[in-house]
Amino acid sequence: MNFKIEMLSKAIKERRLVKFVYEGGIRIVEPFTLGVIRKSNKLSISAYIIDGFRKSKNPSPWRLYHLNKITQLEILEFEAECYREGYKESDSRMSEIICEVKSRIAGRVLAIVTD
Repeated sequence: MNFKIEMLSKAIKERRLVKFVYEGGIRIVEPFTLGVIRKSNKLSISAYIIDGFRKSKNPSPWRLYHLNKITQLEILEFEAECYREGYKESDSRMSEIICEVKSRIAGRVLAIVTD
């Protein structure tokens, strides 16, 4: 399995923040969904941006990041939120979901992994 897929799946399962460089800028995000984008067929993550460079003027904190553009990926020790306003389970933009934050049961988040 691809190193980036393994790391991002781990971060989603453990609800950890990740830091990476994307298009020349450092990003710190909460990853929620890892999968293949339907329109472009590219491996991507849907994530909530916490800090870092924003190229887009779009005020929404939700972003899609293509894995092939992510470098210097690292999992941080900081915990991610269990839920963020605007999160969409089973993201319809994705033709295949590898890992996602699926639901909250008794205050716990389940990360569902599909192979």
